[in-house]
Amino acid sequence: IVDEFYLPLKDRTIQPISERMADGRAKEGGRAQSGIRYKFEACNIRFKVHLDDHGIFNGSDEYAAKAASHDLRASREYFKAHIPDLQIPMECTVDYHGFRVLCVAKLPLIITVFSETGDVRKSAEDMLLGTINRGETIVANNRVLEVKCHEAATKLNLARHGVKGEKDILSKFIYSSVDLRGFKDSDERFSVLNFWRSMPPEDADQTPHLMSAPRGMSMFWRMMRPELVRTNSVKGERLTALVAEVNKRWTMNDPLTEELLKADDDYKLTDANDTLFRMLPPEMRTKLVEERELPPGDMKIPLSPDANCYVTYNAPDWESHTLAAADATRRLMIEIVPEFCDHYADRELTPEPTQGFGVHVAADMHRHGINVRHMGLVRDRFWRPLKGTVDIMFNDRRIKTRHDLRNQVKRGMKVSIR
Repeated sequence: IVDEFYLPLKDRTIQPISERMADGRAKEGGRAQSGIRYKFEACNIRFKVHLDDHGIFNGSDEYAAKAASHDLRASREYFKAHIPDLQIPMECTVDYHGFRVLCVAKLPLIITVFSETGDVRKSAEDMLLGTINRGETIVANNRVLEVKCHEAATKLNLARHGVKGEKDILSKFIYSSVDLRGFKDSDERFSVLNFWRSMPPEDADQTPHLMSAPRGMSMFWRMMRPELVRTNSVKGERLTALVAEVNKRWTMNDPLTEELLKADDDYKLTDANDTLFRMLPPEMRTKLVEERELPPGDMKIPLSPDANCYVTYNAPDWESHTLAAADATRRLMIEIVPEFCDHYADRELTPEPTQGFGVHVAADMHRHGINVRHMGLVRDRFWRPLKGTVDIMFNDRRIKTRHDLRNQVKRGMKVSIR
């Protein structure tokens, strides 16, 4: 497929099984193949070459390749959830000659209806969840599949959230990404496909050390690790401070509603507690309003994979999930990364440099829910020795160096002198 990718269709060994126009003015912009993208199939395996054909990755095929990895990783997480009668296709990615190909096992999704004489009357797929028209309309109309998605979301710590297509009249509430597609086959079994946006995106405002993306499109390739999503929580100290402020301002005899707590007036909570209250799960907000208390200890906060996405804009709970995603990203930056660095600094290393001194930095970062793109932030928290010595004089704010340190130290860096 890759070797013959730019050959005319008539000269290719494996012919495409489907084609569609790429979004926007792809042909004029040089995206896709003359504005058309193809999917291939061989040996009951679907192949998709991940390039930025639609332009959502700001022209970067590298970021488009990340979407294939996101699809593979999320499908593995759904597979490990072991939901009965929910089929997850086997997947893998193949990197070849600079291309990344997503390979997905074909599922028996076609339902064929025969006439009394045995002729094929109709063949079609029964899609029960997701969207196939770029969010114009969203399907979510099967209670059994919803229960299975709820069970998977509970294990993955994903939130129930509202979505609304451009042509939809009412919002629908789902437990997965709006791009996840659910089907029912002729044997009444359920299957799900298209996992590339199944994990919540990082909030770009909370990661200033990363290069900003035009139009804020980094939400399509900078996803949170499943390890971070599963363990996302709010510390008990923050919850205690919120409860204390509420009880200080309102007694049990005072009327209190969620709207009053969210009001932007003299009764408004402090900024930190206001943000925390807005991102709490609905049942916890109700408990705080009615009982003026919250469960002790840390509280898990489920995250929406569609946070910051346009399909949630007109949904009633869009703000809550957007704030929760931002708080999870902030927690990663100021809590998890420092804890990981402290753990690594105290770790004993093996004397074998050829074996990486007994550590695998990328694997250890992933285990703690840290993406490798934050390697620079991790590296910045470790001290390194400078080659040279300095003199410190009593009652003198200047430090005199004995060696030229200008190539080792830049303005603004912190220096520890021992």
